[in-house]
Amino acid sequence: MDQQGEDVLACLETLACPAFSLVGEAGGEVRIDEDQCSGCMVCLQMAPGIKAKGRGE
Repeated sequence: MDQQGEDVLACLETLACPAFSLVGEAGGEVRIDEDQCSGCMVCLQMAPGIKAKGRGE
């Protein structure tokens, strides 16, 4: 992901996607687990800070 802005955190809260998780000391960084991501791309439409990438990149 690019910048971890408010849009990314709002996407995490709104979607409650199982592929999203908060990491870091303060839990302020969002990570996407490729194994759990279905590739629906709803998060890309909600948060410009999330960029698509191919599997295994």
